[in-house]
Amino acid sequence: MQQTTGYGNIAPSTVSGRVFCVVFAVVGIPLTLAVIANLGELLASVLPTSSLETLLPQGRLRTVVSVGCCLLLLLAYLTTGACLFMLLESDWKFLEAFYFCFITTSTIGFGDLVPSARSLLICWAYILAGLALTTMVLELVRRQYAASWARVRELSARLHTLSGPLALAIRKMAETGAGQVEMDAELVAELRQLDLALADEAAGGGGGRKEKDDKEGTHNNPVEDDPWAPLIALATNRRKRITIFMYESNV
Repeated sequence: MQQTTGYGNIAPSTVSGRVFCVVFAVVGIPLTLAVIANLGELLASVLPTSSLETLLPQGRLRTVVSVGCCLLLLLAYLTTGACLFMLLESDWKFLEAFYFCFITTSTIGFGDLVPSARSLLICWAYILAGLALTTMVLELVRRQYAASWARVRELSARLHTLSGPLALAIRKMAETGAGQVEMDAELVAELRQLDLALADEAAGGGGGRKEKDDKEGTHNNPVEDDPWAPLIALATNRRKRITIFMYESNV
């Protein structure tokens, strides 16, 4: 019951037994899930993930190989359980034992196949190990995505750090170009919006604060600290040039 499988072969029949079953499930199921989650995290910490990551390829193939290894691990676990229960239950074939292991590990528990009384303890240990293994796989996937997200935020912070000197360099180039450098005001505004988005992402504020600031026409950084403001003003208020062509004719 605490593993939420429920084959249905054993069920309370009296009122007091059903009340006790409800109370016991309300208290026991969260505790069991917490223990399984901690066990999965412990197994994920024990694995030498740093050594295994060096064997994986880079790029998109890395994700495909990681997912494939996780699926192969679960398939090997189900196959091992199927062989074990095929030996314990003499009237079960391999496909029936594999079907039982999958239904049991996924906590579906139809009850069409139920192990005998001598196999119940082994079945309980198999369910506990399967849930811990599944939790370990999910924890490894979560850690991989967390590390990737941390690298993305670090890159965003570095790009935001470089945006200030970039804006100042473009402004200096435009000012010293004696009006010969043409700047697109829309492009400069888009670069500024990208800079603000990177700054907001590096601060961990998400996109909701940026949309609110855009609607109100404000931002957390003051105008005097914004390196893009003088550049936008310079691109918007650039002087118009008048070109005079002089032709000489003998007519």
